[in-house]
Amino acid sequence: MKYFLLISFLFLGITVNAQSESNNYQVTLNRIGPFKIEMKKEDVEKILKTKIKTPNNSNAIEYNYDTILVDYQNVNYTLVFFKNYISETKYEIALFSIKSKSPLLKTKSGIRVGDDKMKIIETYKDYDFYYSFIYEDDGQGNFKRSKTRSVIQLKGENENYSLFFYLNEGKVEGFEASFFEGC
Repeated sequence: MKYFLLISFLFLGITVNAQSESNNYQVTLNRIGPFKIEMKKEDVEKILKTKIKTPNNSNAIEYNYDTILVDYQNVNYTLVFFKNYISETKYEIALFSIKSKSPLLKTKSGIRVGDDKMKIIETYKDYDFYYSFIYEDDGQGNFKRSKTRSVIQLKGENENYSLFFYLNEGKVEGFEASFFEGC
């Protein structure tokens, strides 16, 4: 009986650890890895175990963004912070968007870096999505439509968030979860 209980607890511990580890590499409409849209700056600092500077958001009057690059569990992230207004006189610094190109990441449906755009379209056919080309600077200050780079933006029916799949030659090269700022 002792061995049965010991084996049961060991199996349970491994299962919980595996689920926690897989969440650190999961991509959804409002999260990438352990970072979630609207997550308070203090909570991000707890995950990273370091202080984050957000000088653009220190001014109480202006509305600016702060972008920082971090490495967490072998994944490079671009985190964008904003002033999340709670009321007219109160706000908190929180995550506006999360971006990464790590091959360790994948969606709940299994989309990962290297998959093609048709897999995204077939997998997310019940979502609203927008497909557009990326416009790149030609070095002269002119922006021209890229022949190879594009983006698919997913939005759930009742969601305030979007998931972007950045594509290069029709293959996923990165993800971004962000607030949906459209109509």
